Amino acid sequence: MKRLEMNELRAKIKSLAKRNRLATTDEERAAVAAEMNTLRSENEQAFTEVLEALIKTTADDVQELHCRNIKNN
Repeated sequence: MKRLEMNELRAKIKSLAKRNRLATTDEERAAVAAEMNTLRSENEQAFTEVLEALIKTTADDVQELHCRNIKNN
């Protein structure tokens, strides 16, 4: 998959994750889950790679913030 396509996939996953966090009803969450499953089924390998990269980036950011917080206290 091309880099541009991977960036588009990353943006879509982030957008869906945000919508899921903001969802207030089970119906909204179900709609997001359905869209996420559709996205995954289009290219499961690319979806998994992008999702793993997002998880790693988030974990790294959390670790950095945690270390910075410990330093400042």
